[in-house]
Amino acid sequence: MSRGVVLAVRQNPPDGGGLSDESDDFHLGAPSAGQRVDVIESLELIVNGKIVKKATQGGSEVRLITDLSLGESSWIALRAFEQSEGEAEFFGHTSPIYVSVDGLPIRVPEDIRYLLQKVDRLIEYTENVDGFAEERQRAETLLLYRQAREIYLDRLR
Repeated sequence: MSRGVVLAVRQNPPDGGGLSDESDDFHLGAPSAGQRVDVIESLELIVNGKIVKKATQGGSEVRLITDLSLGESSWIALRAFEQSEGEAEFFGHTSPIYVSVDGLPIRVPEDIRYLLQKVDRLIEYTENVDGFAEERQRAETLLLYRQAREIYLDRLR
């Protein structure tokens, strides 16, 4: 048995609606319960890495119920924080729910740009670092980084 929070997500509302590739509407009726002896400070609904709704009523069970309309393929998750001295401490996060709209993949441009910057820094570091046993290893590593960079650039287009 765990002392951690239990986050429950219901993605299909009772009226029979739900997930569909034909619609850009996704209803997340999320009676999300965090059941714990300690007090839950807040529960957040996250879409593509951004908080879109927050419940802060506190208690051993917190509910966040909302209808969410998505205009593009997205990922959705919930995270909960416990009440503590000072700052709230993170202690629970669901796995993402992936929602495909019109069969399109999830693309979050600012995340792709962030990853491009990381790859660019890795390329620069790898070009200048000592420590490869052979230059062939450096060249292979740089080739992989440059291939990854091209994939990210293609996803931005």
